[in-house]
Amino acid sequence: MVRPFNDEILTKSEFIREFSGSLNESELTWHRDERDRTVTVIEGRGWKFQFENSLPVELNPGDKFHIPKDSWHRLILGKGGLMLFISEGSGSENSDKIVGR
Repeated sequence: MVRPFNDEILTKSEFIREFSGSLNESELTWHRDERDRTVTVIEGRGWKFQFENSLPVELNPGDKFHIPKDSWHRLILGKGGLMLFISEGSGSENSDKIVGR
């Protein structure tokens, strides 16, 4: 399976995830993660994040939010690429805000 992103591993539980601006919308599917995640938007323009049964929320550099494990969610393609800092596992639920909830 080819993933629509590249990861740069920083530690066992932290990584930078980059999505290319040349993706097709169909490559960004609804999915669930196996671990809690705290996500910080590093760069991106016009990208949106959506939890199941919630409206999409635009992502802006500096936004920080929590994704509980096993919750359905997706990204919606913006203009250009998207770069995220992701921290996984215990303690990641202590983020500043929850986007789309």
